[in-house]
Formats: sequence, C-alpha cells, structure tokens
Amino acid sequence: MKTRDDPQSFAPLLIRASFTGALIMGSISIFEDFVQNWFRRRQFIYLVLVRSFCYTIIISFWLTITNSIWFFIKNPTYFWEELAFYFTDEMYYVNLISVFLTAILATGLSEINSLHGKGPLWNFVLGRYHTPREVELIFCFIDLKGSTTIAEKLGHLQFAMFLRDFFFGYH
Repeated sequence: MKTRDDPQSFAPLLIRASFTGALIMGSISIFEDFVQNWFRRRQFIYLVLVRSFCYTIIISFWLTITNSIWFFIKNPTYFWEELAFYFTDEMYYVNLISVFLTAILATGLSEINSLHGKGPLWNFVLGRYHTPREVELIFCFIDLKGSTTIAEKLGHLQFAMFLRDFFFGYH
C-alpha cells in the first residue's frame, strides 16, 4: 500500500497533471486561433471577462475529464459516487472561482501588454515612470492620400473610426 509520503505515489500525479496541462494549453491555443479576429475590436473589459470565462470552462472541462478517467482507473465500482463527490465538494467551487480570478488577472495583464507592448507595463510596475527621464522613441506618421478631404466629409469621430478600421486591416 502506497502512502502520501511514498515517493512513487508522486509519479501518477505528475503524469496526470502534465497530460491535463497539455490538453488545457492545446485547447486554449485552438480557442485563441479560432476567435482571434472576432475579439480584435472589442472593449477591454469584454475581452478580459469573455476570455476568462472561456478559459475557466476549458480548464474545468479537462480537469473533469481527466479526474473522471482517474476515478474510473482507481476504482471502477465507485466511479459515479466519486464523480458526484467531485462536483458536490466545496473545493470544486473554490477551485472554479480561483481559476476564474486567476484567468481575469492573467488575461488582463496579457491584454495590457498587447496594447502597450512588452516593456511599459513592467516599467510602470517598477516605478520607472515616476521620475522624468529621457528616452528614445520612434514615431511613425502616415499620410493617407486624400485624408484631409475624407476627414472633412466624415467628421472627426467618423474619421477616427475610419483610421482605426484602416490600421486593423493592415495589422
């Protein structure tokens, strides 16, 4: 009989965790490829909440599948009882909320990094923007042919949306 202190009891947990992690990461990667263009012009809060909710569903799904397989391998006689206990145990809901909150934090930081680049968020956290300093930046100005005429016809708000659509088309 193996106990928790037995070093060999760690191997099945490691295999199960690695397999589950690979399934979760693969599913999230496929999800991101599938919805990438759909999320492109959405508001920040919408992106963070919808992505976090979807990540939570994906993670919960694969954890349920792998734990169900583990319960069945461990003891097929008590499979349904183990599965019912898994869903009714309060730790399942605590874990679900923890996964969702972690997904919100990770997705929010990822979205901020994708909006501002990889350096500014870290520089802000480290306090590098609290004191003025000289930095070297490159600015790019693009002059669209006929943009003044287009801007006069559309108005400033419609022209700003036109530019946004133009840049998203070439991004």
